[in-house]
Amino acid sequence: NTQLDIMVDLAGSRTGCLGARMTGGGFGGCAIAPVEESRAVEIASWVASEYESATGLEPELFSTRAANGTALA
Repeated sequence: NTQLDIMVDLAGSRTGCLGARMTGGGFGGCAIAPVEESRAVEIASWVASEYESATGLEPELFSTRAANGTALA
């Protein structure tokens, strides 16, 4: 498994994660995992810890919210 596969597998295995996948063709090493808001901090903390244990690398995790997209004000 590549490091990105490990990240996706870890995130996708958690209860409260609605799915996980690589984004951007892997060039930037990014994955996205929509999660239940009430579990976001718990899932991110667990994934970061498990990823570092599995790879020896400290991941950067970002939390964001979905939006309706762009609009004219």
